[in-house]
Formats: sequence, C-alpha cells, structure tokens
Amino acid sequence: MVAGLTVGRLADRFGYQLALLLICGIFALGLMAFLYDQNSFALIAGISYGIMYFPIWGIISGWLSKVYSSTVTMQISSVCMITAGLGGASGNMMVGWVRESSGSLDIAYWVLTANAALLALLAAGAFIRRNADSPSPAVPVKQP
Repeated sequence: MVAGLTVGRLADRFGYQLALLLICGIFALGLMAFLYDQNSFALIAGISYGIMYFPIWGIISGWLSKVYSSTVTMQISSVCMITAGLGGASGNMMVGWVRESSGSLDIAYWVLTANAALLALLAAGAFIRRNADSPSPAVPVKQP
C-alpha cells in the first residue's frame, strides 16, 4: 500500500509515464538481480514486484482517465484485471508444467525477466514520446 501511495503521488506530480517507467524499471532490475544470484536477491525480486504490481493499476487507470471517459476507463481496467487473473492462474499451471518437464524453474525465470525488460522498454517509449515535440493526448499540455 505504501508503494501505491508513493508512486501515485509521484505520478500526479511528475506524470504517469515517469511513474510507469520507474516501477517497470525497478521490477526488471529486481528480476535481473534474481537471475544473477537467486539466493542473495530473492528478497529484492519480491520487493521490486510489490513496488510494481500494486501501483500499476492506479497508474494505468489515471492515465486512461486523461484520454477516455470514466465509463470507458472502468471497462478497460476491468478487462485488464480479468486478464491478469486469468494470466496468473494459467501462468502458474504453465510454470508447474515447466518444472515437471525440466526439473527446474530457470526457464520460467528467464521468460519473466524478458517480459519485465520488454515492459520497461515500452514504458521508456511512453516516457520518450511524452517528451517529444508531438504531445500525446494523455499528456496535459502546459499553457504559457
């Protein structure tokens, strides 16, 4: 909850794109550290997950509300939450199958880390786009 409040305040003050880049980057770095040494960095990976997972729902909803009506924002957020629940359930089954088949979870850790790095790159793209000359409709334009 502390991460949600802190990152939400950061998003309100500096923009949703920066907050998204920060939490996705921290998550990717935490997983990379975990891949490097699982025994030493398991806690870091868990903390980075908490920093990313809980605030992301508020950041995405806040960002969407800048572009879409509250009804559409709620519908998009609902679909995202349902998809995340289905992904969490099916992901556990797939990782269990990987563990049974290979005897190790290393493949699953590599896939998770690659996806986290991709997510951080997408967030970096959103942040760079925000700072480009052509503003996104999700970015408030500063009036002179």
